[in-house]
Order: sequence, then C-alpha cells, then structure tokens
Amino acid sequence: MRRQRCFVALLAIALGIFAPAFAQDEQPLIRLGTEPAAQAPPDSPETDTETTLSADADAVPQIQLPRVPSTASETSDAPASPTIPERDRGEEVVPAAAQEWFLPLVPVASLPARVQMGASLPAPGVLRLTGEIASIDLRLDLPPEVAIPAEVLLKLRSTINVLPDVAAMTVTINDASPVVLPLDHLSGFETVGVPATGLTAGTNRISIELRQPHRIYCGPEASFGVWTEIHLTESGVPVDAAIMAADAAGLALALRAQAATGRTLPILVAENEDAAVQRKLAEMVNRAMSGQVPVEFRSFYELGPPLPLSIALIASDRSHAELREGAAGGLVLQVEHSAGELPSLDELLPPMSLPPNTAPALTPGATTNLAELGQADIIGRTRYFRHEVPFDLPLDWLLLSNQKARLDLRYGFADSLPEGATLLVKINDQTIRLLPLDRDGGQMQAPLDIIFAANLLHGGRNSLVFEMVVPGNPPDAICLPRRADMLVVTNDSTLTVPPAPAMTLAGIATPLSHLGPGSVMVPEGVRDPATLERAAAEFAARLTPRSGEDGGSVRLNLIGVGDMSLIPLDHLELSVRDLQEALVEVGQRPLASAAAGSAAPVRRYQFTEESPGPADQLVSDSDSRDVIERPQRSEFKDWLAGKLDGLTSATFIGSGDSLSAWLAAKQGRAFLLRPDGQEPGELWLVLGSQVSVDAAVQGLVGLRDSGLAKGEAAMLSAEGTWEIWSPVRPPELREPLRLSNLRAVLGNYASWSPLLFTVTILGLALLSAIPALLFILFTRRRGQL
Repeated sequence: MRRQRCFVALLAIALGIFAPAFAQDEQPLIRLGTEPAAQAPPDSPETDTETTLSADADAVPQIQLPRVPSTASETSDAPASPTIPERDRGEEVVPAAAQEWFLPLVPVASLPARVQMGASLPAPGVLRLTGEIASIDLRLDLPPEVAIPAEVLLKLRSTINVLPDVAAMTVTINDASPVVLPLDHLSGFETVGVPATGLTAGTNRISIELRQPHRIYCGPEASFGVWTEIHLTESGVPVDAAIMAADAAGLALALRAQAATGRTLPILVAENEDAAVQRKLAEMVNRAMSGQVPVEFRSFYELGPPLPLSIALIASDRSHAELREGAAGGLVLQVEHSAGELPSLDELLPPMSLPPNTAPALTPGATTNLAELGQADIIGRTRYFRHEVPFDLPLDWLLLSNQKARLDLRYGFADSLPEGATLLVKINDQTIRLLPLDRDGGQMQAPLDIIFAANLLHGGRNSLVFEMVVPGNPPDAICLPRRADMLVVTNDSTLTVPPAPAMTLAGIATPLSHLGPGSVMVPEGVRDPATLERAAAEFAARLTPRSGEDGGSVRLNLIGVGDMSLIPLDHLELSVRDLQEALVEVGQRPLASAAAGSAAPVRRYQFTEESPGPADQLVSDSDSRDVIERPQRSEFKDWLAGKLDGLTSATFIGSGDSLSAWLAAKQGRAFLLRPDGQEPGELWLVLGSQVSVDAAVQGLVGLRDSGLAKGEAAMLSAEGTWEIWSPVRPPELREPLRLSNLRAVLGNYASWSPLLFTVTILGLALLSAIPALLFILFTRRRGQL
C-alpha cells in the first residue's frame, strides 16, 4: 500500500510538471525575451487575470493580448518577430475581465482639476458637483451594432453634509422623461441603475441636475460644504467585448473616454528601452491628441487598474503597429520598432476630435458680446456662485497707460435676497464693480455701463468673472428651498477692449508660446539621465506650440535639484545655494557637495563676535574660492540701499529686487529660468524633490496659456500657482513706429516709468530751448542786453 501511495504521488508530480507542455489552450501572444516564464496550469485563475512572472530576477514580463484582425502599418515585409510568436487561436479561453467592454460617461466640455462651484475633476476619473444646485451634461457613445442596454449605471457618493431627505439627482437621457434618484449614498461609492429610456445608438446626451441642500447651515460656506461625486470610469453601460472591435472607431471611443476623464495614457516600456524611441513615440501621441492627453511611461511589471487604452512599446526585428484587445479589458496599441525605427501611426492613431482646451479670441477695438465668446445666459442659483468667461487677446497686445475698456452689462436678480447679497464683477480677479443684490430685485435691471482700466488686461488668456455672494438668513439654519434663479447675466452683454500697438514686456512668455515636443532637452552631465529622459518624453507629449509653429530656436533644459550647477548663472546675481534653499525643504536638503555638483565647498570664516556662529561652515555655492565674511554694513548704508530699492520699485515696472533677494522669501516645487537675455530661447526648468512630472507639465502649460509670464523667472508653489520675477526692462516695440500708434507707444513707455519719462521730456524741453537762446544771443544788438 505504501508503494502504491508513493507511485501515485510521483505520478501527480510528473503530471503537474509536464501538463503545460501538452495543454491546448492558447499561450500569451507577446513574449518579451527569448525564454517564456513559467505558467500556471490552465485551470488556474491566475492565467486569466494577471501576468505571471519568472522567479529569475532578470526575467521579462509577458502580456496576454488576444489576436484580433486589425489594420497594420508595416515598413518591412519580414515575418513576425521570433520573440512575438503568432499562434493559431484554436479554442481560445477569453478572460472573464475581457468578456465585457465598459463604455464610460464623459463630460462634454473640459473641466478644471481644482475644486470649484459646479463641476470639476479633483481626481482622475472622478467628477465632483459642488453647490446646493449643480448640473452637467455628459456624453455616452454607443456603437451602431450594440444592443441598447436596459439601464445606465451611475457610481455615486455624497458628502455627509447633504440633507438626504430633500437631496435628489435628476437624470435625463436625451429627450426622455427625467428620472429622480435620492442622494443617500453617504458612506462611499455605490452603483445605481437608471432606466435607459431614450438611449439610442450613436451619441447620447445625459443631463444631470442636483439639488443638495446643507443639512445644518445656509450661506456661501454651506455651498462649498455640499457635493456629490460620480465615478466616471465606472459609470456608463457594459457592452459585449465582441462589439468593440479593435479598430479606429473603438480607439476613438477609448481615447475620448480616457482624455475626458482626466486620466493619463500609459505607455508600457522595458526598463532598458531607448530614450530616443520613447521621445519619438511621445511626439506621435502629441500630434494625434494635440497635447491634451498626458502620458505616463510605465514598466511592464507595474500592475494597475484596467484602462480603456494603453500603448505597448516593444523592441523587435520589424517595424509594425496594430491594435489588440487587452486581456484585462480595453485596447492595447502594440508598437514594435526595429533599431529605433517606429512605424507610422497615421492609420491607427489619426488626429482625434477632443474637447478643446482653448478660449475664444477677442478682437481688440471691436464690440464683442458674450454669445460670441461661447457663452449662454449665465444663471446663478447657489449662495456662492462664480462663473468665468475666458477669452484670448493677441500675445503682443500691451496697454500700460490709463486707457479704458468697457463692459455693457445686462443682468437681473431675484427679489427678497438677504441683506448683504452682492455681485462682484472682476477682470482677471481684480474687482471692477460691486453691485448690491438686496434691493430692487425681481426683474431685469437697466443696462449698466462699466468702465474699467484696460491695463488690467494682458496678452494671452484673460477672464471676465461674475462672483455672487448671498448670505444665509439666518446662516445657522437650513436654507429654505428656492425655485427662482438668484442671478441672470444675459449673453447679449458686450465687452469692448481698445486696440494696442504690438509691444511686449521682456520675458519668457514668447519662448513659452513656441515650446513644442522637440524643444525639451536633457543637458549633458545630469545625475539621473534615465529618469529625466523619461520625464522629457512626458513633457514632449503635452507641449504643443500655442503659436501654431514649433520654434526651432527654443530649448527647455530639464534638470533635477542635484543638477543646478549646470545652469549658467554668470549674468545673474544668483548662486546655487539660493536655488537650493528655494526648492529643497530643510529636512531634505542634500550635503553641500551634492548640491554644488563637482564644485568644491566654500569655507566661511568669522572673525567678529557680533554675530556668533560656526567658525567653519560648509555651504553649497558654485564659487570654489575661500570667502572671508565681511562685517555687517552700517545702518546708513542699509538705509540708503533700502531707499534706492524703493525708488527703483516706484520708478519702473518690475520686481525691483534682485533674483537672489526675490528667491530668499520663496519656497516652491519647480523653478523656471531664462539665465541670459541675449539667448531668448534658452530656458531651464528645475524639478524640485516634491513635484510630480504631471504636475510640472500642467503647471508649465497653464503658465504659457495664462500669458502672465512677463518676467525672466517663475516659481511654482505647492498650491500650483506661479510667482513671477520681472527685471527692470523697458517694453519692446514689435511693429514700426507710425503716427497712428505714436500716442499709444509713448503712453506705454510713460506708464512703464513715469519718472524717467518726465525727466526725458524735461530734457528734451531744455534741449529745444537751446536754439532759441542761441538765436537771441546772436541776433541781439551790440551794446544791448
């Protein structure tokens, strides 16, 4: 009996070892490497859901991508790579995760990442609707062949501040009857079904309106305290995976869903993948998606949630591209390259129609109504309401003088609003008019002409802001339900901006507008070139020249905090230590030698007892000489220096302080600098230790679009805003000086420096008096005074 048991055990072990060799199920179709990793038995669930890795530390990953017919782009007629064997599908067992394709809901318009009143995307794929009353239009695309589902799924959660007995969500699909859902999911995300009445093949409009009063308070603070979130990536309709073919139509749906929900497009690469090939692929993605979709390079070993679309970059013996259905769901664009030569992706990745991230252009000198700026009637129904009307002015539009712009406002508001209700009208967050809303309401008001200073505007992105504040009455009780609109601004309100000569203030705005995917460089000598090259590729996928052309002379040098000694600082009163203290937090600052690169440390000696301190202190500085610290300046010199700095700040438009003094009071995550004004296209971006590549890219794109980069350096704060340092430099005229623009040009120079302009005029007046004095002296009669 014991022998029989041993024989049975040996037989089971043998079957476990050799069974995979005789299994008829399909093996993974992509193999990155010459030797396949050990596979679990066919009946093991791991083979259906995840990649199995080899026990060897140098093993390469395997990705199971079932073969599907698709359009291929090839530059070689060679057979398939031996490392990517093509196999007969046979009786393929499709993983359970790939049997369904989930079509998510996507916003119709692009949304900001910061939380605001109304709709925002505070996290990728998560839509937040803030305020007592909020609404949004979503889009759902169904292929023509798909069977119309019975319901649309919504994954929801609301804050505990919402009063569940009264709060409700109204969902309208196209023109069908609305469906009302209670907002009682307060402990976490839960999925609810909405009857799909009115849903059709093609593009569908899903309109959502929320009424979510605060359970305790009433007022502007309570408006921010109530919100409901929709998990967009898990809201929509599931469809049969066979319907979603791996073709251009499926790719368009997947790409639109991924872009609209704010998620990155993952590009899977091997650890030793050539950086130049990654850059080329990133530039291809940029051209197809106009820089609106951020990419993220990941290793094949990294596991994450399934996404609608991903790209796999594979070294092979051929140049080939095709779409496949991923084993975990979604589509995979498989790109094979041979010796760095990438295939053309024009057929598989054509330019996509994505929600624009631009603002309408406003023509200076012409009267423009809000409808021409893409605005419908602006309706405010929350206790705190803010609405921005973005518009673009030409990049070389500049008015520094006291010329006037005009807003012809047509508005109305509800009656019986509490005392203190106001409407703030702002230009670029500068209030130009405060209007009371607590009297004479209940009707449209007479048109109101608002005259404001045109120098509040600037070239590039601007915004007209309407901000309403309605206090609670009383604030410590639940708001009484309102059926009427609190504020209405009609879209026939007009905005008139005066024309301006083509002038600019010296700064980095112009080179930023020309940045393109080929402008990002990693200089020689950096400490971690592989990481920076991958970051440069992610930058290249997002940077699209705002001016419509890629400036070949513009270069953005990307470095880390340990590479700051590479920046040429000869033309600035700035040291590496100044940058280190501004970018690296105290607890994370490296040693002096690490911060200064290969430069030797500076030894500071102190011979006075007025300021006790270490006698021999190592500091990070680019200067390798020993420096003897001088005694402190006298009080008179300090007073005189302060008066001179104050006079400079009052005389000219600019920061006044040196860059070193300006940085002394700053702490940020990234630093952008143009070291030499004689090389206008040479920019340096230092990535701090606490900033992600995606945040740095978004910040750089936002700075370029804002038009506020009227300086030579900028610091990205932890809150995601930029602070600009501007040296004292006069405006630059970009057009010929003519009689028609003489007044505006002189006005800009006079406004840039009133004192200097006055002194210049007085000097010219004195010079003009000299000929008259000479004439009098030479023509007076002899012997007469």
